[in-house]
Amino acid sequence: MRRHSLPEAQDILEEAHEKWPSDARFTGSLAAVYATFGKGKEAILLLEQYLDKSLDDVEAARVGVEWLYQIHAAGRLVHSRAEDLALARAWTVRYGTGPRQALVKQWLDVLEREPR
Repeated sequence: MRRHSLPEAQDILEEAHEKWPSDARFTGSLAAVYATFGKGKEAILLLEQYLDKSLDDVEAARVGVEWLYQIHAAGRLVHSRAEDLALARAWTVRYGTGPRQALVKQWLDVLEREPR
């Protein structure tokens, strides 16, 4: 990733994730690469795993709410609408009073107003 060769980074991170699936260092980075390549559902599923293990990473929680917002704005779901909304709410709480709190709250508000 430091050399900005994302396809090569993706291959390496996928291999590392296969070998060490519980290592959050690979899960979070692979999620970011997947998001860069437009693999939103795969990215958010990995981010969900990462956040389950990395409770102190509030910035990743913000990213999670943003990605859920973007996926829903594209007319897609990750799980069900209710499960996605529950994740967005939990990650918004985890983000707390971070510097982009107002934006995170706006994303959550849009998700909460979606038709059921």
